[in-house]
Amino acid sequence: MDWLDLIAAALECDWPIGLPFLPREHGSGSSGLILLRLNEPAVHPNEKSELFLNQGSPSGMVLETQRLVLRQLTLKDTDALLPVLGDPEAMIYYPHPFSRDEVESFIDKQITRYAETGHGLWAVILKSTGEVIGDCGLALQDVEDRKEIEVGYHLRRDHWHNGYATEAARACIRHGFYKLRARQVICMIRPENRPSRRVAERNNMTMGRLVFWHGFNHLIYSISRAEWFETFRRKRESVQRRAEDDEKDLLTYL
Repeated sequence: MDWLDLIAAALECDWPIGLPFLPREHGSGSSGLILLRLNEPAVHPNEKSELFLNQGSPSGMVLETQRLVLRQLTLKDTDALLPVLGDPEAMIYYPHPFSRDEVESFIDKQITRYAETGHGLWAVILKSTGEVIGDCGLALQDVEDRKEIEVGYHLRRDHWHNGYATEAARACIRHGFYKLRARQVICMIRPENRPSRRVAERNNMTMGRLVFWHGFNHLIYSISRAEWFETFRRKRESVQRRAEDDEKDLLTYL
């Protein structure tokens, strides 16, 4: 990941920044980065590491957002995922809630995906407590004879309505475009599943056609690579305008 990717990560994941990340020694090969804020000193990642994506973590961490960490699942996560995938209300749009054996099979499937494609659904960990509260990630799916990268998410019910699914899914979509170079990312959602549809819509995905998939009707929500970069461009311009307005306000005050 280069420093432009880090700028995008900060903007798209809504990290609290005022101005873009800049390389400490641009062109020198140094990986050091500083964060510039209005009226604040430069911040190096060693001092505020929570603002940076962690790569190569020995714990299997894949992505980091402001409030969450996503890492590879292991069978040790079975007990944590059972209240998510085994919850009848959370799994109302699936054929049935998962048994413990089915949760283990689900995790085994993700481990196979990691090995075969380099991605899958990952454990979602809440930074404030360190607990696994669900899963979110990217899966290669066959949809009407086409291979598509789908973002999927399941969250424990007592953590609904906090924006965690949107935050995790946004980081995964970004990963699909920046690391996997996907042409688009989709999300297959049952029409009656309004909460999941809202998550997709908050991440600028648009509703497409209705397809019959895995025994049920599903709406295909999608966002293309070009649409994602356009969203990033608009957000970057918004950040720049806010920075300019802050500077004007400061000058007016002085």
